[in-house]
Amino acid sequence: MSGLDRENAFVLALRKAVKGSGKSHTQLVRRLNRLAEKDGVKLAAGRAKELSVESFGKWLDPHAINMPPVKALPYLAEATGSIEMLRVLMEPLGIELITAIEAAEMGKLETRRQLDRAKDDVSQLANRIRAIEARVKNDESVGSNCHITVTGDQGRTDYTGH
Repeated sequence: MSGLDRENAFVLALRKAVKGSGKSHTQLVRRLNRLAEKDGVKLAAGRAKELSVESFGKWLDPHAINMPPVKALPYLAEATGSIEMLRVLMEPLGIELITAIEAAEMGKLETRRQLDRAKDDVSQLANRIRAIEARVKNDESVGSNCHITVTGDQGRTDYTGH
């Protein structure tokens, strides 16, 4: 992806985030200015004290040369509730951005996978125990007092066959 294509993709993602936020440009600009001011950051260019709705509109114009400054990116993400514009910038670098909610869902998915693997392990051990118990029962040379110990991830389990 060329630099210009990446810029266009960024602006389109930003426009989509703005639209998806359900807020007007005026509301978003107020929010951006409040967030930046809280951190001591100035989003406006030149002598202006705050970002204007007009300047914000230029950030959303795919044909304009005015791109948001890097320092505005976290505020744009927070104000719109979207990280899509950041994903567009990071994707060509092989970096995948995810939200905390997405990370939590991935953690839950991994936990479920671990639980499924543990259940499979237990099932395999149970099958192995049944097979050994059947051999013990059918093998007269073992005698009547057989002791089997199975040690696994869940600790140690003793079985005594008769």
